[in-house]
This record gives sequence, C-alpha cells and structure tokens, in this order.
Amino acid sequence: MGNNNGAVSVSTGNETHDNVVFSQKIARKWLIQETGTVGAVTVEIDLTNSTFASTDPQKIALVFDDDGGFDGSSDESFTAANTYNSATKKLTFNSVDLADDKYVTLMKSVSVLPVEMRTFNVKAEGCFAHITWSTASEINNDYFC
Repeated sequence: MGNNNGAVSVSTGNETHDNVVFSQKIARKWLIQETGTVGAVTVEIDLTNSTFASTDPQKIALVFDDDGGFDGSSDESFTAANTYNSATKKLTFNSVDLADDKYVTLMKSVSVLPVEMRTFNVKAEGCFAHITWSTASEINNDYFC
C-alpha cells in the first residue's frame, strides 16, 4: 500500500457515499496493490492522534473507491470497523478484502449502517449459519436485508 501523503487530520463536511452520509474524513488515500491472492485480512488503525469526533467503531469506516475520487459514485463501497480499544487507541476492521487497484480512506458517519443494531446473533446449524437480529432504529433502509 502506498499513500498520497495527504493529511491525517480530520476535515468536516457532509458527503454521501453508497447512500450513507459521512460527516468527517481524512485527506490521506492509500492505493492497494495486491500480489497473488491475499484474501480477507485484519486492518488495525492507530487513532492516537485522531481528531474524529467519535471513536465509536459503528460510525467509522474504510471507504473504497476505484479511481480515488471519493465523489459518491457507484464504484464505492465501505466496511465498518468492528472494535475500538480505548487503552491502545486502535480501531480494528476484521475480514477486509483489500482488492487490487482500489483506493481506500477513513471516514466517519452518524451511522455507517442504515439501521441501529440492537442485537446480532449467529448460530451454526450443520454447515449453515442461522442469523437473527433486531434493530433499535431504521432510517433510509430500502433494500437492507
């Protein structure tokens, strides 16, 4: 991975990416160059010097873009963080596919998902996974399933 040497300080201003409104972002962008098939990895980001308004992992996402423009076009996707360790100040993203020739940056939203999750459970049933969940709120969640 290489980066554009952009600032890691947080800037504010609402931007919509993949139907989610992000209110903060960093200017630094990384370009992923994958050699072979790496598969899903764990990404850990140190937020020691971060000025994000919140370190809630459900509100911070890695945003991926094909051309690095991060302009809200259809070539974007995102992955929400899984955990934040307040002692080490590290944000962790599990099972991230760092696809070749994608750009990635870090953004914060009011909510990364169009729903606020209350519970999320997975139970193994033979070779299948039975998933159940409940939500506290649902906003602009057409096609969310």
